[in-house]
Amino acid sequence: MNLATYRPESREEFVSLAGLGEETFRNYGKPFINTIKEYVSTSKR
Repeated sequence: MNLATYRPESREEFVSLAGLGEETFRNYGKPFINTIKEYVSTSKR
C-alpha cells in the first residue's frame, strides 16, 4: 500500500501518490496524515 510505504506527511505528498487526489485528501487525508505522523514520531529510536 502506498500510504504505508511512503508515509506522506503533507497534502502535497499525499496527493502525489497513485490513486489519491484532492477529493480523497479532503475526505480522508488529515486523519491519515495525523496517524502517520504519530506513528513516525513514536517509532523513531
